[in-house]
Amino acid sequence: MNRRVVIPLILLVVIIVAATLIPTILSSLQASLPPTAVLVPTATAPQFATLNCIIGSEKQPFFNDPDVVKALSDKFQIAVHFTTQGSIAMVSQLSSADLKAQAIDCLSPSNNSASALFEKNHKKADFPGYQTADIFYSPLVMPAVAEARDAENQAGVVQQRDGFYYVVHVDQLGQQISEQALWTSLASASTLSGYVKVGSTDPAASNSGNLLYFLLGNAFAGDPLQAMQMSDLAKVLPILSRVKHSQGLQATRSEDFFNRWISGVAEYQYPLGWVYESQILEYSNSSGSDLQSRLNSEFSVLYPEPDIYSVHQVIALTPAGQRLITALQDPQLQALAWKHGFRSMSSGVTDDPATFPNMKFPARLTSVTSLPDPNVITRVVACLNDDAQCQ
Repeated sequence: MNRRVVIPLILLVVIIVAATLIPTILSSLQASLPPTAVLVPTATAPQFATLNCIIGSEKQPFFNDPDVVKALSDKFQIAVHFTTQGSIAMVSQLSSADLKAQAIDCLSPSNNSASALFEKNHKKADFPGYQTADIFYSPLVMPAVAEARDAENQAGVVQQRDGFYYVVHVDQLGQQISEQALWTSLASASTLSGYVKVGSTDPAASNSGNLLYFLLGNAFAGDPLQAMQMSDLAKVLPILSRVKHSQGLQATRSEDFFNRWISGVAEYQYPLGWVYESQILEYSNSSGSDLQSRLNSEFSVLYPEPDIYSVHQVIALTPAGQRLITALQDPQLQALAWKHGFRSMSSGVTDDPATFPNMKFPARLTSVTSLPDPNVITRVVACLNDDAQCQ
């Protein structure tokens, strides 16, 4: 055969054989090699965000704490720019348009009925990121100058147990306030002048004052352990209005009232005060605090029975605001909140008494009353804003 014909034929055969065998050889080699790691795309890290929030003034030291600022930044990539406002005011006085115009990401009131009040005044659908959560809590307490403590003890309203003072008859205290009993009528030798009253913030604007009036309202309705009902309001509202007017000018921010009382400015103006336990605890650890030398000599801290809790919420209005809820429920942030006296609401987080070596406090309170339902709260707040609404 002609060589010019044979050589191309041989090449053709080689090509055909190679085309047939190469895939088989490669497949065999692949099977014998170790598996190759597959790279799965990782989730994109959240972008750093600065949140605009409105908070209750009692949480201002917490959000200003450098450790809190650092934890929010490092662990959750957020910073919180805030202004302060009373808890009732922030959920009822700002319209949806106001909140959007100010680009508010979240509200942090100090009352777990605040979200219900917010929903009565706003449409949740207007806020695509709407979400609420209870974050931590604080009992309310009464700092009482020694003369007031002793007078109420003599009247049987205050008792001492296990080293702590308790207001065991909130109903009788409410009666003293509403009937404008004189301090000298409780203890003839009392050096206190004027009527029995409990100083607080303005209950129409601020949560701490608001909670005092709910506790008194429950007592005026007949049982401080039971939340007052709509049917009780015809009796209760005029009494609450009278009590409020007897107090005179009231602070609108919890931080302002506490600072005036603890500094001595308002101590004898209001021999009985009404503040968050967290404020007293935090003050006990503050630089230059004189609490140890004053406690149970100049004044004592009284725990009402029943007490009423301030449950601090975050109301997220945007997806960015939701990130603050996640952050504040983290054990590290819960522990930092306890440093400021806020009791934890997260399982597995212990409120260590050793955090506050200068002040002892009851680890558990076994008598706690409930807030009324939102319709009752709305009526009470309206009355405290306007006497015409008290009828």
